[in-house]
Amino acid sequence: MCREDLSPNIDGMIFQYEQEQEQKGFWMYKTYFPLTIIYFDKFGNSVGLSSMEPCTRKILETKNRFEFRCLEESYDYLPTKKYINVLEIKNDYKYLEEIISLEKEENLRLIIKN
Repeated sequence: MCREDLSPNIDGMIFQYEQEQEQKGFWMYKTYFPLTIIYFDKFGNSVGLSSMEPCTRKILETKNRFEFRCLEESYDYLPTKKYINVLEIKNDYKYLEEIISLEKEENLRLIIKN
């Protein structure tokens, strides 16, 4: 993402893939604020949720080691099922706790109107 923050009028971003994805995580390399990510299947049902922390570079860590460590950390955020859409939400979004509670109790439904 390579961002220090999102502009104040943006609460998150959606990623739409043409084909289902599996075993492909998101990483927090050069992302400097925490995010919650919700994965949705081809039917629009939520199939996973991860709270992601920034991957910060350690003192004296080489660039290659930093990138490799961030890539390794991305495996912590893999969903257990295939997905085709992903919603990233800033952790300071005012309705985030409600969204997380709903996702735990029942599937969320993603509706995209083009």
